[in-house]
Amino acid sequence: MSRWQYVSGHPPCLRSQAGTGIAAQINIRILPFDAPADLVRAHNSVTLLTMPPGHGDDLVYIESSNVGGTYLSDKDSVMLHRQRLTALFLGAAGKDATVEIIDSHIKRLANKR
Repeated sequence: MSRWQYVSGHPPCLRSQAGTGIAAQINIRILPFDAPADLVRAHNSVTLLTMPPGHGDDLVYIESSNVGGTYLSDKDSVMLHRQRLTALFLGAAGKDATVEIIDSHIKRLANKR
């Protein structure tokens, strides 16, 4: 079951946002299904919080549905997750390919209505 089946909104609006407005403001990348297995993330939601110089050390925030949120601050954990997130980003589809993937799912969903 595709995650896009849960998106609410009118397909033309979503397509417009994916192609222009949202795409220009945020950086979304999709990890294709045929990506190498070692790129699969260890957690559902991982956020690397990078702090400006002089404002503390970087943190990792891991959110899990059965545990809640956890902050990791030790340097080894932060480095491990930074490396994993970098590998994910490098293995993900580029910006144009991501917009094409999203657009194809929007079109597929529009045809189901």
